[in-house]
Amino acid sequence: MIEFKKIIQNKKEWDFFVNNHPKGRFEHKIAFINFLLENKRKVKNYDILQDNKKIGIISLIKEKKLFFKRYSSQGMLLNEKINRKEVLNEIKKKFKNVNYIKINNFKTKISKNKIVPATFILNVKNKSLEEIFNSKLESRAKRAIKKAIKNKLKIKISNSTEELEKFYPIYLKKMKEFKNIPYSLNSLKKLIKNKEYTIFNVFLKNKVIAGGTMMIYKNMITNHLASSDNQYLNLSPNNFLYYQMIKFAKENNLNFVNYGPSLRKDNVAKFKISMGGKPIEFEEHIIINYLMYKLFSILSFISLKLKKII
Repeated sequence: MIEFKKIIQNKKEWDFFVNNHPKGRFEHKIAFINFLLENKRKVKNYDILQDNKKIGIISLIKEKKLFFKRYSSQGMLLNEKINRKEVLNEIKKKFKNVNYIKINNFKTKISKNKIVPATFILNVKNKSLEEIFNSKLESRAKRAIKKAIKNKLKIKISNSTEELEKFYPIYLKKMKEFKNIPYSLNSLKKLIKNKEYTIFNVFLKNKVIAGGTMMIYKNMITNHLASSDNQYLNLSPNNFLYYQMIKFAKENNLNFVNYGPSLRKDNVAKFKISMGGKPIEFEEHIIINYLMYKLFSILSFISLKLKKII
């Protein structure tokens, strides 16, 4: 029998499970969950039990858009040899009051659906920085990086609150531009106290013109929040920032650079591909009310098309 038990006092045990699970990511850890809670996300954490034995964990974020209700998850972690299909069926029964559940587990199979989100990952294992630059990056990306270096852009990597405060106005402006709700500065200050969370600031002389917050966990560096000042785009700060991620990965014996999620066919995705990123799909939908889910999918597709036209 499979059960879902809300965690109350076993937060250390939760992080221990994440740290020791081969697919565990920083986004699964309590520090990141607390970050989401501080930004008013409605998060529920569950130990997954089978016959009273812990077989996995899952965090679910409750979301509502108009009359559509769903849960989204950073990804479910299960012990090996557990019947995944059985667990998914029980999740479907447990949370039957929503239209669908989105679980962000990395997938190996790429679908033909052009609007499916993916994360873009560059494998840097067993290759030198020079080999990666020459064989993995597209010509336009190489030219942009050389241009940034010629323009004397510099990188500063730290867990400094001061550096975070320099980057935050650029991030805030970008969120307003895209009409997205930004994460609070205070929540980011708490998150950056974790050794796995770091700020990369791109400088032109003494001015921060771009930057990003990075999650460095196990064998991967992952871009969390990246933004740049539009008036300096001609200096290629974004290419320079991503190149510094690659360089950092090589200097710190990491195997993967995760540029973060995008829709597979948009301009941001094309940029990440030019920097060597390969699309890895990660959304798994558990559909509970199929008719409502289909309607939501159609409306989402129309909304994306209208944004491109506008």
